[in-house]
Amino acid sequence: MNNKNTTPSTWSECEKGFLDQNPVFVLLIGLCSSLAVSANVSSALAMGLAALAVLVCSNIIISISRNLIPTAVRVPVFIISIAGFTTIVEILMQRYAPTLYGVLGVYLPLIVVNCIILGRAESFASKNTVLRSALDGLGMGLGYTAALVSIAILRELLGNGTLSLQMAEDIGFVFNFTHPVIQDITNPLVNVVNVFGTPAPVNPELKDQYLTIFNVAHIVPDPLQLMKLPPGGFLVMGLYLTILQQFTIVKAKKRIDALKAAALAKKAEANKAEASKGE
Repeated sequence: MNNKNTTPSTWSECEKGFLDQNPVFVLLIGLCSSLAVSANVSSALAMGLAALAVLVCSNIIISISRNLIPTAVRVPVFIISIAGFTTIVEILMQRYAPTLYGVLGVYLPLIVVNCIILGRAESFASKNTVLRSALDGLGMGLGYTAALVSIAILRELLGNGTLSLQMAEDIGFVFNFTHPVIQDITNPLVNVVNVFGTPAPVNPELKDQYLTIFNVAHIVPDPLQLMKLPPGGFLVMGLYLTILQQFTIVKAKKRIDALKAAALAKKAEANKAEASKGE
């Protein structure tokens, strides 16, 4: 019985980061890096996963040592823990994904002072068990990643006419929705695939690692350069916030209507009971 009662509340720590307490769209924290690295999907996904790894690991360590950390020095200890994991992520990314490391630039080491990570350490991990803290970090990290990627999808699609998943400049996938790219058979690092229409010529010199460009459809004839710039990030952010606000309003109205209906039904039952007593 106890397990059945505690399991939903435990998993709710992971679920809350997606919508109810989404760091970007609801709590509105970590916006600096969110707008700076969301010009394309690749960098947004890399930043989100990096923050996710640091968030989960730091939450676990802080939760384990929460009873050993003096209250007076808890914030410096939190920052040191977060800085340690951020350095590990930075070294790994520099080694295995140098292009993404260069794109993220200063925003990768700035994970150390990210409001999301430090806030969860202070308000949750330092007061809860290891499991709940790990799930909280996982949920908040996934919510942060989903927010970054959703912003990046619209910005890259409208600003560049593509959706990219690249580990390096010449390794990964690019889905092209603007003017079709023509296969260059002299370039052994790029492979073009026409999803619809005439097949592209095959490059006989393709290497094991190369960039694949999928010509999907020509639905963005003239990409908007504004979307690549910071103002484009603010516009997309405002659009998503408007949609979520309307969703919240509709959800609240439905809840109020349900409560009113329940109150009226209860009142009707009470009146019916009084009428039966009078008879």
